[in-house]
Amino acid sequence: MAPEVNLLRPRRDSPVRRRGEPNSAVREEEKMPPKIDYGKCDGCGICIFVCGKTVFSLRPSDQKVLPKKAKECVNCFMCQDSCRIGAISIKG
Repeated sequence: MAPEVNLLRPRRDSPVRRRGEPNSAVREEEKMPPKIDYGKCDGCGICIFVCGKTVFSLRPSDQKVLPKKAKECVNCFMCQDSCRIGAISIKG
């Protein structure tokens, strides 16, 4: 059985930011689009809910998350921090 996860609180190791707030420590040329590990993604959609820039949508074919507007990502890490199974990463 999987450990209990509170989806509304970020992980302890993540910096506290407001939803969609840009990461001021990342320069524009260093921004990385979110990457999805489709082997891990279960299509729960929490990343769609927490993203303030509406970067994600559900792929109709298999109900997995698709970063449709990846260039709009402000690297706030909300999607990465809220993904309970670690299917999203921002840096390579």
